[in-house]
Amino acid sequence: MALLASTGCSERSEPGPVLARVGKAELTLRDLREALPPEVLERTDRQELIEYANAWIRSELLHQAARDMGYARDPRVRERLAEATRSILVEVFLEDELEVGALISDTEVETYYANNQDTFRRSADEVRVAILWFADTAAASRAREAILGGRTFEEVAADTAFAALASDIGGGYVTAEELGEELGPTILRQEVGTLPRPVRIGTTYVVMRVEERQEAGSVRALWEVREDIVARMAADLREIKMEQILSRLLEDAEVSVDVDAALRELRRGGER
Repeated sequence: MALLASTGCSERSEPGPVLARVGKAELTLRDLREALPPEVLERTDRQELIEYANAWIRSELLHQAARDMGYARDPRVRERLAEATRSILVEVFLEDELEVGALISDTEVETYYANNQDTFRRSADEVRVAILWFADTAAASRAREAILGGRTFEEVAADTAFAALASDIGGGYVTAEELGEELGPTILRQEVGTLPRPVRIGTTYVVMRVEERQEAGSVRALWEVREDIVARMAADLREIKMEQILSRLLEDAEVSVDVDAALRELRRGGER
């Protein structure tokens, strides 16, 4: 976790409140903002902040102890730093050199889709569903009546008066296997657009509606598979670019391979 790295003294502006301090090292609100995505930080409560601070303190105590004992000069540390630096250099270099997103046009994606229809055929029936879970049949029945009366699944899920335990609304297509052995067969038997009485699944009661159904053998729409197509095309392009990069580098470098001496030494070692 980036948060556990020593923050030390910083020249950056506006560090914000200091959450924890070990000697001169500080964990500030700015450090938290840089370590955590905004949507995660917004949901972080007081106890979680305490846990982050304690984890940072433990890490910083160990870091300072190792530093004060001279481990920064230890050959093992230097060797690992050199290995890490080598890996990071290559990683960042390839991030820039193998960036291919801008090379993939909508026309190319559409052409790939048209030429690979069999790749995107469904192997099983799939449905798009709206589901609400409740603790008892009375709450589930009230929610069902509200939906029959014109309320949407989203409205019922957001209304605390209905006390929905969980919801699954507006997702993509799923198979019976993905829905689970209890819920899957029940939903796949349901007619599109209907709202049957609540069904007991385990210890909960479920209100569900099949919004759309797609039969096995049908081809997924382009919008469903666009990301997959882009990922496949990008992988192919990166492989091509990697070969081009290596060819270019080989032309400009002095490279030789001679394994015979090493092989002779290995064989002599096996004869001892």
